[in-house]
Amino acid sequence: MLYLKEPNLIFVKSRKTAGTSVEIALSMSAQTGDIVTRLALPDELLRQKLGGPFPFGWAEEEAQEYAYIAYIRELVETGQTDISNQQLPPKYKKGRRFFNHMAPTDIVAQIGLDAFEDAYTISMCRDPYEKLVSQAWFRAGNTGASFADMLEHFLTKPDVTNQPLYFLGDEMVIDHVIRYEHLHADLAELEVQTGLSILEYLPNAKSGYRKEQRPAREVLSEDQKRRCFEMCRWEFEYFGYESGF
Repeated sequence: MLYLKEPNLIFVKSRKTAGTSVEIALSMSAQTGDIVTRLALPDELLRQKLGGPFPFGWAEEEAQEYAYIAYIRELVETGQTDISNQQLPPKYKKGRRFFNHMAPTDIVAQIGLDAFEDAYTISMCRDPYEKLVSQAWFRAGNTGASFADMLEHFLTKPDVTNQPLYFLGDEMVIDHVIRYEHLHADLAELEVQTGLSILEYLPNAKSGYRKEQRPAREVLSEDQKRRCFEMCRWEFEYFGYESGF
């Protein structure tokens, strides 16, 4: 989640849609008073490598933010680039007001409904089959579990769908949805709308986990596709993705 008070933009980060890359690029325009949430450690270090800001405005207390910034700065200064998010000390996981995949309901609880409705809200979407396969490869790479086991794991979890991240109550509240499949074109359009520089800062975060590049429709069984479709039906229908059914 990112809140840039000038140009009054809220980025609602969806899962496995290149959201981290876009979040890093957007955070390059952050100023004092904005909200830049923490990333996973490898992505935090990537943002620093690119000259981006430390996360700020996210904690319940400023002391928590300063301590976390000092921790990240130490990692950078000592050249510790090969580090996983699982290595984050527990004391830095506490005291969050704002966090990564924060739903509109939670954002409103922190900034108020008027501020949320006044802002230009953006998020991202992706073919649900591709998103599912990406999730499974990412989790397999981080845990050592098999890709097949992770597919089944996510097919039993509600977070295989990003729908709750687009809604406030029963209303779709995202003003601009960036499609993963048209990432650069949609970001170029967003640059025109907001005046922000985005594409020049866009990294390729969280890449390298997917071990084979076949389309998800060739990887998933018919049963897996059907189950994914049932869990993500709204995304298929709203964004016009082909289900095959």
